[in-house]
Amino acid sequence: MRRLRHLLPDRVALLLIAILLTAYALPWIVGAASALTFGAYDLAEWTSLNPTVREGNPPLVTTFWLRLPLACIGLLAAVQAWQARSAGWRLAFALIALLLIAAQLPPLEFLTSASGDPNYRQQFSLAAVTLVGGLAAARLSSRARNAAALGTAILGLLSSTAGMAGAYPLFADFQLRAGIGIGFAVEVIAFVAYTVALFRETGKQKE
Repeated sequence: MRRLRHLLPDRVALLLIAILLTAYALPWIVGAASALTFGAYDLAEWTSLNPTVREGNPPLVTTFWLRLPLACIGLLAAVQAWQARSAGWRLAFALIALLLIAAQLPPLEFLTSASGDPNYRQQFSLAAVTLVGGLAAARLSSRARNAAALGTAILGLLSSTAGMAGAYPLFADFQLRAGIGIGFAVEVIAFVAYTVALFRETGKQKE
């Protein structure tokens, strides 16, 4: 059996990560008014203000599912960095991971009087998990990294779907007309493509 050295080819991984990030920013919910059109990041913020979501059991679960895909993309970049084919690629993926960790952090007021806000705690926790998970990947074997990347891609797919399933009915509760945007569709397709590509690459390496 050939030694497992790499996850996806670096160019393929970069392309898929770029598509995932673009899809995350594109509209997931398209409202009848432009003010009600949200990408996943803004949709997560919008749901965090909804009393039903904030006081749910568990609280902010819909917000969590909408934020988790960004953490998954950061983890995919971090894992890819540890098995990239050159120092340049490693630096590129590491920078992507670090930028996504920073993007998940709450405002600086989290460190002061707002530190008890569960919304801010959730943001900080996801950023911390992305950082710790990315660093922990350095200690994994190539085979374990493949499995970790595969699980992360599947988790991203499931969390995207769960987030939309939780957020979309909120618009009906407010009697707001809205449809599912292209961003969500592309995000799901891109996570499926990442998962399939990892399966195929692992199969090639076992031949």
